[in-house]
Amino acid sequence: MMRKILAILALALTLAACGTARQGASSGDNVNIGYGEQNRDDVTTSISKVKPTKQMASYATIYEMIQGQCPGVMVSGDRIIIRGIGTNSDNTDPLFVVDGVVVPSIGSINPNDVASIEILKDGASGSIYGTHSANGVILITTKK
Repeated sequence: MMRKILAILALALTLAACGTARQGASSGDNVNIGYGEQNRDDVTTSISKVKPTKQMASYATIYEMIQGQCPGVMVSGDRIIIRGIGTNSDNTDPLFVVDGVVVPSIGSINPNDVASIEILKDGASGSIYGTHSANGVILITTKK
C-alpha cells in the first residue's frame, strides 16, 4: 500500500515539474490518466487517444474501432496486445476500465456509445493500477 502511494506521489511530482518547466502554448487536448485528466502537453508518459469520428460509428465492435488507430497496439479479433506481452502469465489482456470501473471485457460496448478511448501503454502511466496494468490499460469513457 505504501509503495503505491509513493509511486503515485512520484508520478504527480514528475508531472508537476514537467508542467512548470514548459508554460508556453498548449494544444488544449486533455487525456484521461486514470485518476483525472491532464493536458497532453504536460504528460510525459506514453498515452494514445482514440477520438471517435462519424466514420468509426459504422464499426460493428469496439475492437474494430481501436484497430490501426494507435502505434504499438495490436488488435486481432477480440484480443488486444499493447507493446508486446508484458507478463509471463497466460493472460496477456490489458486492464479495461470503463467509466472508472474495471471490467473483464469490452466486447459488449457499442462503438456508438464511446466518447473517448485512452490507451496507457507504459508502466509509469498505468502505475496507479499496480500489477494489473502490466499489459497496459485501456480507459473508455462513454457518452452520458
